[in-house]
Amino acid sequence: MKEKYLPLGNRGYFGAYTDSENNKKSEEMNKLIDEYNSKINTFDTKKENDDFCKNINAEINKILKTIN
Repeated sequence: MKEKYLPLGNRGYFGAYTDSENNKKSEEMNKLIDEYNSKINTFDTKKENDDFCKNINAEINKILKTIN
């Protein structure tokens, strides 16, 4: 049985940079955001949903730290 929990809104995209290497990283983050937006609140339990959010946020933050 699917649990009911508050929906989270869509995440926005990261913009373009003047450095082409940073643009590649931005594209990678935007792909993660697409995955987040398409899968959020599709899990059977709140715990699965929260774990998914935590993992996506960790990946995005890891990439953000590498952008100059």
